[in-house]
This record gives sequence, structure tokens and C-alpha cells, in this order.
Amino acid sequence: MSKKVNKLTEPNMRLYFLLAAVFCAVTLWIEPILGLVEAGVMALTYVYFRRTAQKRREGIQRYVEDMTDDVASAGKSSMLSAPFAMMVFRPDTQEVLWSNESFLQLTGMRENLFDNRLEDTLPGFPAQWLLEGKSECPETVVVNNRHFRVFGSLTHPSGRSGARGLLALTYWMDVTEQDELRKKSEENRPIVAVLMLDNYEELMKAGTEAARSSVLAQIDEKISAWVSGTQGLLCKYDRNRYLLLLTEKHYNTLLEGKFSVLDAVRSVVTEDGVAATLSIGVGKDADDYETLFKNAGLSIEMALSRGGDQVVVRNRLDFEFYGGKTKSTEKRTKVKSRVMANALGELISDASQVFIMGHKHADFDAVGAAAGVCCIARKRGKKAQIVIDMDDNAAGPILKRLAALPEDYRRVLVLRELHQLSYAEICEVTELELGTVKSRINRARLLLRNYLAADGNFFEKPASKVTECNQTVGGERNAI
Repeated sequence: MSKKVNKLTEPNMRLYFLLAAVFCAVTLWIEPILGLVEAGVMALTYVYFRRTAQKRREGIQRYVEDMTDDVASAGKSSMLSAPFAMMVFRPDTQEVLWSNESFLQLTGMRENLFDNRLEDTLPGFPAQWLLEGKSECPETVVVNNRHFRVFGSLTHPSGRSGARGLLALTYWMDVTEQDELRKKSEENRPIVAVLMLDNYEELMKAGTEAARSSVLAQIDEKISAWVSGTQGLLCKYDRNRYLLLLTEKHYNTLLEGKFSVLDAVRSVVTEDGVAATLSIGVGKDADDYETLFKNAGLSIEMALSRGGDQVVVRNRLDFEFYGGKTKSTEKRTKVKSRVMANALGELISDASQVFIMGHKHADFDAVGAAAGVCCIARKRGKKAQIVIDMDDNAAGPILKRLAALPEDYRRVLVLRELHQLSYAEICEVTELELGTVKSRINRARLLLRNYLAADGNFFEKPASKVTECNQTVGGERNAI
């Protein structure tokens, strides 16, 4: 037993025996007989104390040893009979050293498991994550059609160090049922799709009533045949719109078929040679049908703005695009701005922050468009920032000239032109009078224009009436 344990388990009697010896010596000097008696009693007490202390140490040691053996035995027994698989191997040599019964049943190599390397027993098993200090395998390991989450740790055996002294202990948790339930849940997630005939009016303009009915019947037949294998619900809720409800599993089947219904509908041609085209808007990865239908409608608008005859999918984060073979018609380009504005507004509303990026080498169009989008975002109550390389862009002169404006002028100009604030709102923000605000905005515009004119960006035009007011701005002489 260690000295530390002795100190913790044995009472310190040295002081008491020292005091007894002193009293015994004093007694021997005064009363020799009494002192001899005290000395004898002290000696017997010391012998008794030593014997009882030895027995106590031996008892404590036996208790600790028995407890350690019990814990070790329980640990070995639990490891061998654990309900989850366990395996020990060397990361450097891939040598399998030990496994419990569950792991032997898992691999089915009860006879020669310890004669094989890890890569022979479990081909493709990634062991690098242990050396990287991770406690869980980043991938689900599949063994004999069972899925496992693998946890593990590295340890150094006693007296060994370095890479060759490492041992890897892994725990294999069977998650096959959980994976199957998660897969079924993902496969059964609802999806809402809106199908729309792009050129319905064009199809109905020409031909007889019977011909028009025949075209619509052919289109209905093509769409119904395409949906027939999906176990979905298809209904026509407008003259040129269809609603389709299906699951993720069957949607993936349609996706694998590359939305063949687009080609099928395109094969329907009127007597005048007008081919029918179809656009599909899909909403997915939402928690309720209302949001799914909203996203499907947004996707349809996006498809129309891109020319139609295509599929647009709105997932949780972004849009996905498929198809698009026909040329956009004039009818669609007339509503393109409105549709794109609505789609852009929806995207901005769903975002927490807006970062606006144009060309890598930004020109005037990119800067102007970025400023416009920034105004849209701020009008919708979203924080927006423009990302631009100030050292590498074609709009550098105007940006530098804008920064060169006096602070009083630049502030009101930015509030007016970029933030799109009204004069009253600017007065409230700046705590200035209305006349002062209008005057500073006008002078800021004049200064900015004259800065740009000096750089050759504008041609000078003489003013119809030259006054001191429009000639002098901020103490400088300027021609307008």
C-alpha cells in the first residue's frame, strides 16, 4: 500500500507517544517505580497500536483489491456481453486486437477475425477521424445491410507512447431502424406543384371549337399520363392551371425522368402550327401546405419571367431550374419586370440580411442596380450592404467623387437618392428645416455633376439663366 494511502487511513499517534515518553521520563525522575509502570504500559500500548494498524491496513488493501477485481471483472463482462458491438484495433497497422460477441455476430467472422486486418474485415471503413481527434465517425457505416454510428477514442497502453503505441477502441451503435424511419419520413414529405399552360390564349385563338377542345384534351391526357405513376393528386383549378400534390419519393422519380411532360406537351400542335408549352412551379421543403403553395406560385412566376416552358423549384434556400427550350414570347416580356419584382421582393422578405454583388469589375450599371436593390431591401425593413471592390471597378470616379462631397451635402443626398427617404423623413432624421434639406440636396447634386463633368463624364450645357446661386456652391465657382 502506498504511503499516501497510509497517511489517509492511519491516525497520527507520534505526538501522543512523544508526550507519553516525556511524562514517563519525568515520572522516573520523581518516582522511579511509578515511572517503570508507566513505561511498561506505554510499551504495551505501542505494540497493540502497531498490530491493530497492520491489520487495518491489510483489511483496507484486501477491500481495495477485491473492489478493483470486481470492477475489472464487471467491465470485462459488460464489454463482452454489451448489446452494442465493440472492437479494438491498431490505427497504424490496421490489426484487429479484440472484439466482443456483438461485433463477431456483426461481421460473421468468428473464426479468423483476429487473423485479418481491419480493411479486410470492414472494407472502406474510415479510421482517419480517430487520428484527427474526433469522437464520432462522420459517416454512417454499412455492414451486412445494417447501418451503424461509430464512436471511438484513442488510448496509449501502459509503458508505450508514440503512434505505434496507439490503440483505438470503437463502439458500434445500430441505427438501421432510425435511418429507415428518417428515410421514410423524407420520402413522404409533401410537395405542391402548379402546372400552367404558357400560351393558352394563343392556343385558343385559332381553329374551330372542336379543334380547341381536342388540343386541351390532348394536353390533359399528356399531363394525366405523366402523373399516373406518382400516386399524387392532380386537379384542374383554372382554365390553364393544374394543381399537383405528391410526395418527395415520387417527385424524385419525376426528377429522374427530367420532367418529360414538358416534351410531351410540346408535341401538341394546333392546326395553325402553334405548339403548346407548359411551365411547372414546385414548392418543397416547407412545413405546411400554405407555404408550399405560395412557393409553387412564386416558382411559376419565376418560370414565366424566364420565358416559360421550364420547371422552377423553390426549396428551403434557393431556386432550381430545369428545361427551357422555347423562346420567350412578347407577351411574357411585358410582365417580366412585374414578375421579377415580385420574386425579388419575396426573396428579400425571407432573408435576414441582404448582400448585393454585381460584376467583379463593376461598371455604372452594376453600381446603379446595386443601389436600387439596396433601396428595395431597406424599404422592406431589411439590412442591406453592397459588396464592391473600391480599387477595381469602372465606377470608381463617381464613388470617389461621392465620397469627396462635404459631409452635410453627402448625408442628405444619400438619404434621398439611396435610402429613398422623403423630404419630411430626411428633416426628421437630420433635425433640419425643410428649406435647408432641399437646398443641400440641390447643391450636392450640382457639386457631384460638376465633379463628374470635370472628369469628362458629362458635356457642359449652358444654363438658360446664370445666377450667383447656381454658379457658386460651397464656396466654389461652378458652371452648369
